[in-house]
Amino acid sequence: MGNTPAVCRKCYLHPDVINSYLDGTLVETLKKRAENEWKHRLRQLQPEEAAVLGLLQQRLAAEKRRQMPLRKVLQRSISRVKKRRSVISTKSWLSPGAKTAAKTAAVM
Repeated sequence: MGNTPAVCRKCYLHPDVINSYLDGTLVETLKKRAENEWKHRLRQLQPEEAAVLGLLQQRLAAEKRRQMPLRKVLQRSISRVKKRRSVISTKSWLSPGAKTAAKTAAVM
């Protein structure tokens, strides 16, 4: 790729970081750290600020309950791509113009 060693060091992500992101443990770890830090800072908030923070935390929790796990989203995405590719490859008997139209339709 032509990257210098400095760029490689700066952009490197340890495989465990990626794996913990994919299995959801990274988010939980960061959430626990943030909660511990906020416990000490909450005493310094004005009542209005604490109310807004509570509202945002409730919205975040509701959003998290509605979300599909990342692994499932990725699996669904991959299966859709594979399905599109198989549809396009089975239409090898089509003329070049029809193949282009089939590819365009599969992407949509």
